[in-house]
Amino acid sequence: MTKFPDHCTLRRGLPADLAHYAALCRETFSETFRESHTEDALARHVASTFPDAQLLAELSSAEQTVLAVEAGGAWIAYALVTRGPAPSGVHGTVPVQIDRFYVSSAWHGRGVALPLMQAALNEARQLGGDVAWLGVWEQNLRALRFYFRQGFAQVGRHVYLFDGMPEHDLVLALSI
Repeated sequence: MTKFPDHCTLRRGLPADLAHYAALCRETFSETFRESHTEDALARHVASTFPDAQLLAELSSAEQTVLAVEAGGAWIAYALVTRGPAPSGVHGTVPVQIDRFYVSSAWHGRGVALPLMQAALNEARQLGGDVAWLGVWEQNLRALRFYFRQGFAQVGRHVYLFDGMPEHDLVLALSI
């Protein structure tokens, strides 16, 4: 397993981490999609997608795990791993979704994403999964390159509503 940079640590998110988790979810989503969506649409989508109550439920759920990467006490990356049903095209007995996977843009290219993905896949196995899957916007080329390098393959497509407007995500899967 690839190690995190020396100054970074991985841990599970806890309900007490809500403020850190909420800030990073909103920040990284906005960083990722700022160039491709209007400011108003992005603000509305972030507000509806990342309410505190939902994020607290994710931190508290037995079916979900939040993996956080910290540097100097600050959250810099996270993965949300969720056991549950998968879309058609994902074949496995126990599918586990890498529901969200984000690294703060200030940390891109600094050796954080690969060990976080390895930790997320390990968590998927710990949840009993035999296949990991995720959805990624078809225009998020940086993310697609990363996922394909990790061995994910496209197995389908689905519609993702961004501020009420349909966009197309690719569904990727990896046997674990």
